[in-house]
Amino acid sequence: SDTTFICTKPTTGAICRPCHTDGDCSGNAIESSNICVSFGAEGSYCGVDCASGNPCPDKYTCASIPRPDGTVAKQCVPLAGKCACLAQYDGMTTDCVVDNVHGSCQGERICDSQGEGWSVCDADESMAEICDGEDNDCSGLADNDIPAEPCDQTNDFGTCQGQALCISGEMVCDAQEPTQEFCDLEDNDCDGLMDEDLGETAC
Repeated sequence: SDTTFICTKPTTGAICRPCHTDGDCSGNAIESSNICVSFGAEGSYCGVDCASGNPCPDKYTCASIPRPDGTVAKQCVPLAGKCACLAQYDGMTTDCVVDNVHGSCQGERICDSQGEGWSVCDADESMAEICDGEDNDCSGLADNDIPAEPCDQTNDFGTCQGQALCISGEMVCDAQEPTQEFCDLEDNDCDGLMDEDLGETAC
């Protein structure tokens, strides 16, 4: 029950450490205001809280980082916009994002301090969604927002118009199959006329 004082590693030691979650940036602290900051394709690295006026190290600046809950966190981040792959980070990975006009795809980078340093972000290149059962634009949904296209069904009896819809990774035409005209008040051969050219029959 008595108060005990111990020495702990300062949480500033976490700065620029590769991370996936805010918890990776807490150091030895039970609670920490350090967060995992995304630098897009460069990866995600630990910032250090500077909201209380704590000075940032040389070549770092106190930046405002938007949070998912709508708040803003003040964090020390590198002025260069990227962090070095140091020996103590060998084999560690970090989340990265590749953006373009179609969307954002997530991937990872890995640190190899003895080789090329940080690897290139392995995220896929986002592309316009096509009907193939895949999430081409990295939105989390496959085959979403694909517009219907005009289509037709043609045989010896005629041509029927319809729309092609993306179903289970394939464009499926909903046009009816043309058939020979018969007496049913329907346009069976899709020529714009109903029950035409049927003649007469004895009754």
